[in-house]
Amino acid sequence: MTILTSGEADPLIRAAMLAGEVISDDVAHTIAWWHSAFLSAPGALLMLVNGKDVDPDVLREHVTELAKAATPGTVEELYALERWAISRCARIEVTTYRLTGDEWEGWENTRGTTDAERPDGVTGSTEVVYVADYRDDRGGWVHPEDPRLPEDTSGFEVGDDGELWLPGSVEVAAHALLTGAGPDFYAQSYGGDPWDGGPLSSWWYTDPVEDQEPGKAYASWATDYRTGEVEIKIARLLGFSAVDERAVFAVWKNPD
Repeated sequence: MTILTSGEADPLIRAAMLAGEVISDDVAHTIAWWHSAFLSAPGALLMLVNGKDVDPDVLREHVTELAKAATPGTVEELYALERWAISRCARIEVTTYRLTGDEWEGWENTRGTTDAERPDGVTGSTEVVYVADYRDDRGGWVHPEDPRLPEDTSGFEVGDDGELWLPGSVEVAAHALLTGAGPDFYAQSYGGDPWDGGPLSSWWYTDPVEDQEPGKAYASWATDYRTGEVEIKIARLLGFSAVDERAVFAVWKNPD
């Protein structure tokens, strides 16, 4: 870990924020070091400064609170650190596209005649949900010696009999989000392209578990047959390891 000077870090922070990019690890550690001097510095920030593993979701929450109370001179750097933390959080990004019947009919008539991936002028609205927010409700009580527990259990809820509440796994919580637990989304396919057409088209095909690859999207497609309006939703898993993403797919493919 390298701590940068203000003269080195400030231009990098401004450039990243203007470009919508994520700062480097060194810049993130530098910002954390700047703010760790305060007596009220949250524990996650101090852990980051000291080079310890830190839960990115906890860090995100702590930095978000710091940014709310920040002065104009420090808020940008905290937003940059927040974006860095978010990039490491397991999250699901769901983008919804809505088309009128005429828009969808026009797309069907021109689909494949150009290089366009979707109809011109159709923009989606995006919602981001964090998997950590849905893990607790899918957990259970375990013995203090349970091997699934992390080394530091200081923040865990303790039951009357001494057992600890272990949050549900990443794959179980993510699967719940892909099947209606969070955003209004229920994955119908994986790895296909709903812009290819309706539910009987090739996009409905889903890869077998052995063909799963990180980065592919989940999708849903629905039409109102009274009006012809079409709603397409595309969900992407972000901040997951390749192992966790594969585990999510396996649970979604074979939920039983």
